[in-house]
Amino acid sequence: MIGLTILHFIRSNWKYFALVGVVLAIASASYLKGRRDVALQQTKETIKELERVHTNVERERDKTEVVRDRIRTNREAHPKNDKRDSCLLSNDPFKVNCLE
Repeated sequence: MIGLTILHFIRSNWKYFALVGVVLAIASASYLKGRRDVALQQTKETIKELERVHTNVERERDKTEVVRDRIRTNREAHPKNDKRDSCLLSNDPFKVNCLE
């Protein structure tokens, strides 16, 4: 008896259920597309930032190598005038064990 009542209710109001279903499908599809677009945009921004940081690190590494080579060349040419900072020649990034 209850099953027939529910079936009759669904049969008489099927257009409303179909309309609600279509609206929910469109809303969920647009929501998922928006999430994908935002995720793609964030991924692109992250890649750009990583490339920028990588470029800056390479630039600083090149500067350090040039300075290190100049100091090494100067020390080989004038070993008695060795009162300069030797932090660039050591592997001491925090300058704890540097000679002056």
